[in-house]
Amino acid sequence: MNEILVPVLIVVAIFGFTYIYVYLSEQKYLKYLREKVNDEFGKVAKENEIDLKRIEMLFESSEKEIFIDNITHKDLNMDDVLRKLDHTGSILGTQYLYKTLRMPVFNREHHKRQSGIRNYFLDNVDEAKNIKFEFARLGNIKGNLLELIVNGMDYELFKKFKLPVYILTFSIPIVIVSYFILGIRAFFIALILMLINTGVSRQMKKATEGKIEDLSNLSRVLNLGASIGKVKCEVLETELNRVMELNKKLRFLRKSSKTIGANMGTLEMNMISEMIDIFTMM
Repeated sequence: MNEILVPVLIVVAIFGFTYIYVYLSEQKYLKYLREKVNDEFGKVAKENEIDLKRIEMLFESSEKEIFIDNITHKDLNMDDVLRKLDHTGSILGTQYLYKTLRMPVFNREHHKRQSGIRNYFLDNVDEAKNIKFEFARLGNIKGNLLELIVNGMDYELFKKFKLPVYILTFSIPIVIVSYFILGIRAFFIALILMLINTGVSRQMKKATEGKIEDLSNLSRVLNLGASIGKVKCEVLETELNRVMELNKKLRFLRKSSKTIGANMGTLEMNMISEMIDIFTMM
């Protein structure tokens, strides 16, 4: 009986420790992020380096009627203006701000409403901080999510990895069975499976040109939409209603991808579960 109980307890202990460690790390990060949002709120934005190629894509992929051309944009040093105005705290916010600067709106009612929103948040700072915190949780994600959304993805890039992923899903049962047969030598089986998992992970990243990371980021954006949809703010009622409509349309996709990117970008640790979700979504 003890021969069965000991390995089971070891496995449970490892999973328990990992879960607690990830949970506490996430809580520590969120506490730091909340303090950072509160500390920097209302101050002059830090002029961080920006990747203009990524930031321009929302503007480039939008339908344009009136916009500032590249030469005028450069002559006006609008990239410097962007750096000084960028309080968004996330790549999505920076992309939208850039689009706003390149596509001015000449509509009095629009600007009147925007002014009303700004004045509301000046009087309700805590609400503004809470919304900014949600976007800050997303942060400046790597990769190019907009390229995935605009151009889509070729499933053939993932197809050949489907069988290895499913086999690696049974890594833990394989190790446990090996322990009963081989004893302590099962450690070498576990080591080999870890190396194979790492190899599959790297090959998949290379073959998909990093698009698996974009899928992870897509899941995080969908979760952000769910969080923003719960915000109660009368002055943003129109925008929030639109977010809730999109959440309903995308609920299946969000549910299918719920574990992707769940642990703040620890892609290597969650590669198997993430790839399974990807294949489920397709």
